[in-house]
Amino acid sequence: MLKIERLERIEQYVEKNKYATVKELTEILNTSSATIRRDIETLAGQKRILVTHGGVAANDRKVSAEAPYLEKSQNNAEEKMRIAREASRFITPGSTVLIDSGTTTLNMVPYLRDIPDLNLVTNDVFMAAELSNVSSSNVTVLGGSLRHGYYSVIGYYAENMVSNMRVDLCVIGIDAVSLRNGLMISNLNEVGLKRGLIEASNKVIVVCDHTKFVTESFVSVCGLDKVDVFITGEEIDPEILKELEKMGKNVRLAYKENR
Repeated sequence: MLKIERLERIEQYVEKNKYATVKELTEILNTSSATIRRDIETLAGQKRILVTHGGVAANDRKVSAEAPYLEKSQNNAEEKMRIAREASRFITPGSTVLIDSGTTTLNMVPYLRDIPDLNLVTNDVFMAAELSNVSSSNVTVLGGSLRHGYYSVIGYYAENMVSNMRVDLCVIGIDAVSLRNGLMISNLNEVGLKRGLIEASNKVIVVCDHTKFVTESFVSVCGLDKVDVFITGEEIDPEILKELEKMGKNVRLAYKENR
């Protein structure tokens, strides 16, 4: 196969799948990893793809825009359920917990119902409604401005409430996890509250599916040093996992049940 043909096929595959490892590309194109790495360098130099740890990503994913709520809820839905289940294992009866809004944290609701005597605080009105009939726990909803289309409360009043709290742990969602720029989100108006949740908590747990590690977003919330535990799916790129572990980060993988 000519080099120009390989370049086209690599670009098309990455555009379709959004991410690919060097191993995948060598198998698909039936060539050596050294050849693939040279092709990757060529495509990256032409800004046609982006180089990540262990592979490549589509260029349109480098700075991600926030997807509509329905689309977010459907993306990697099964993985998010596994992540939510794993995150719930960190919550013990009688504890005080801040839970951030988001499609991954919302999946924690069935597990939270079974943990008694919780003092739950959330800025997710959808989650609060789902927990409204759980008599064994106390649920507090942060006040503030409602984000249109996202079922979350943000703004000055929410940030002020959180600034007066101290909790056992918080579970937060994020749009991107960058080894260089830390936790990142696409909506500037959420930065203050995200930081407040982190500062109010004795333990910080970040929940996000594996795709969040191969992209960046608009603005940084904080460095990775602020996070005690990352919970993601077993689908995470092994090279990225190695880098996180080299940095001393505690990463818990949510495995499929048939593993």
